[in-house]
Amino acid sequence: MITGGSYGGFMTLAVATNYNERICCSVDVVGPSNLVTFLEHTSGYRQDLRRAEYGDERDPKMREFLESIGPGEQGKEHYQAFVRDCWAERSASSGERIGADGASGAAERKSGVVAAGER
Repeated sequence: MITGGSYGGFMTLAVATNYNERICCSVDVVGPSNLVTFLEHTSGYRQDLRRAEYGDERDPKMREFLESIGPGEQGKEHYQAFVRDCWAERSASSGERIGADGASGAAERKSGVVAAGER
């Protein structure tokens, strides 16, 4: 298990995104998933302090770099697969079927198992 808060939460999300096969769970406590939006929307008095620590998102090269390392960006595929799998498990236990696109729809009760091709 990995856990962290604030910037440690960012690192927790980064580890969960990039090394998810090596950990069993992660707990992010108020960690930003995108440093660019964090810097843009944090209180004015904190912006310069955080820019000195994380990098200045107003610089195009630094912005590109910060966006490239963000677990929110890197994790989109993992997140979508995770949500799809969670919905598939929910549907298996409730008898509701979930389509390949993640859309929910009522269906006849199955045996409680959703085949991989039906996710």
